[in-house]
Amino acid sequence: MTKVASKLANYIIYKGVVEESDRSIYEYGFLIFLETGLFTLFCLIICIYLHMYIEGLIFIAIFTPIRTYAG
Repeated sequence: MTKVASKLANYIIYKGVVEESDRSIYEYGFLIFLETGLFTLFCLIICIYLHMYIEGLIFIAIFTPIRTYAG
């Protein structure tokens, strides 16, 4: 996951969108985005597999804010 975040940061630095001095900030941002996105994606896949659509949406709606504030 860290390697992907690093490669994404390298790409936006290479394109000239951000400066090299901001690398660590963007790597951290990409890492958090990837972790949160994969968590949500895996939850949705499991919910679809188990045919628990409403329960899955309720879980994500409640658990994601709790996870954000609790760490």
